[in-house]
Amino acid sequence: MQLRQASSSSLLLCVLVLIVTKMTDACSCMPAHYQTLFCRADAVIEGTIKSTSFIYGDNAVSNNDVYGSSMDYSYADLLPPLVLPRYPLFVVYNVTIKEVFKGEEELVGMTTVSVSSAANGAMCGVADLQDGEAYILSGFVWDGELNVGLCSSWVQPVNSLSVFQKRGLKRLYAKSCDDCRICSAKYDNDCLPTEGCMGSYASPCVRRNSACIRNNKGRCSWKNSKYLRLC
Repeated sequence: MQLRQASSSSLLLCVLVLIVTKMTDACSCMPAHYQTLFCRADAVIEGTIKSTSFIYGDNAVSNNDVYGSSMDYSYADLLPPLVLPRYPLFVVYNVTIKEVFKGEEELVGMTTVSVSSAANGAMCGVADLQDGEAYILSGFVWDGELNVGLCSSWVQPVNSLSVFQKRGLKRLYAKSCDDCRICSAKYDNDCLPTEGCMGSYASPCVRRNSACIRNNKGRCSWKNSKYLRLC
């Protein structure tokens, strides 16, 4: 009996360690240029966070879920019930829209919008936006809600935008969305000058001070801010 109880306690500890490890795994993705994030998105807005709420999942897990449904019931009775900490699954921001840079047809007539994301950075969620702060937010629209993520969205405080980014939001990025793309030196070796711009944009400073546009010779080329030399 004592051996069984010790074994069940050890198994429970292993399960909890696996759960905690899963929750703390880091989200990893290649940095994308702001122009790329703009062009991929259904909508891009400037908005102020008015309030924040969380959606929680069920924190009860049955022994069958953890140990398997084929377990001998006499043995299962020895196991303590497993109740996990109640973690939020999603975060929902109530956002007042100040300006729509892309996706007017998706947000027509709306002065506020719900912006949702996974509630944990390990799940590539955007969970650290502050009430009262203004942000640039890009994402995909689903049932009137803007969905954002660390890897797929442009999320940046408005007060940290460069002058060049503001120009991009107003005109440059949208002008080039269907014309020139930004190619990755690692994945787009077949990128032609008539299709896009090749270059390294891992540095946030470079991404804030450059855009890929079509020049008067019909080729896609980098248009850079004068501040790029400071990067």
